[in-house]
Amino acid sequence: MARSKTPHDIRMDILQKSIDYIESQLKVGGNLSVKQIADNACTVERNLLRRFRSDKHESVSGFVTRLKVEKAQRLIAYTLKDPELIYEDAGFRDYESFERAYCSLKEGNPHEYLAEIKIVRKNCRESSHNGEDIILEDIKMVAVRDSGDYNGSKPEVAWGKLNLIIRNNNWNLENAAYYGVLYDDTVITKKDYCRYDACILLNTKVNIGKNLREINLPGGRYQRFRHNGPYSELEAVYSNIYDGWDEHTLFDLGERPIIEKYLNAPQDIASTELLTEIYIPVHDKTIL
Repeated sequence: MARSKTPHDIRMDILQKSIDYIESQLKVGGNLSVKQIADNACTVERNLLRRFRSDKHESVSGFVTRLKVEKAQRLIAYTLKDPELIYEDAGFRDYESFERAYCSLKEGNPHEYLAEIKIVRKNCRESSHNGEDIILEDIKMVAVRDSGDYNGSKPEVAWGKLNLIIRNNNWNLENAAYYGVLYDDTVITKKDYCRYDACILLNTKVNIGKNLREINLPGGRYQRFRHNGPYSELEAVYSNIYDGWDEHTLFDLGERPIIEKYLNAPQDIASTELLTEIYIPVHDKTIL
């Protein structure tokens, strides 16, 4: 018999439904109002505002604006397009509102950020850490999300929650595949806000209950890298990849999430033998 939802469960459901709706609308450039978000989460505006203040320590409008500005930064960094060409894709109605929002949250202005990114690109050294060009299809998986420092305990927390769900529901894990999805760039997004999904690809359908969500991982072109060793070394691996991403690289970085595929498990093997595939989203190079 299913356990009745507690008041805390209900609050978390409202919050997660709201966040999922906001993120989905930002992907397609949809308009967002507090009423629309509240209606989608089956709650009232006042309750939604209170939940965000209490649990996210942000206002709803502040949360939406921050995500839009961060999306704009990624578009600038990954496409090197003029800020006046990307503000609509980030969800702003005009450049002036984008610039005001940007300057309220970040140092400098969008054009200064573009100039900094171009300098970084030109000063990068050529990398000997070459990736493999891969085209991925869309992947539908079930996932548990947590937010926080990618190099801290948050991925471990998300996997702990997912493993608890697996044990409690006695899932069949035959031929299962395990992934991590990293949605944010730590240069752009504060570490406390960085979103991580612990994901599992199953051959059987499962019930989506508390803390569990279905995600559709976007396919496309990626550069695949492989790391043999502890997860604690992944930060250095990413630094090596990005430090060598210069004008000699065939592709520009893409805006889609980074994917990690875990080919074995830390409970089964020594940390030095762990194998992780890293998929960096890319697109055809922009000519400066």
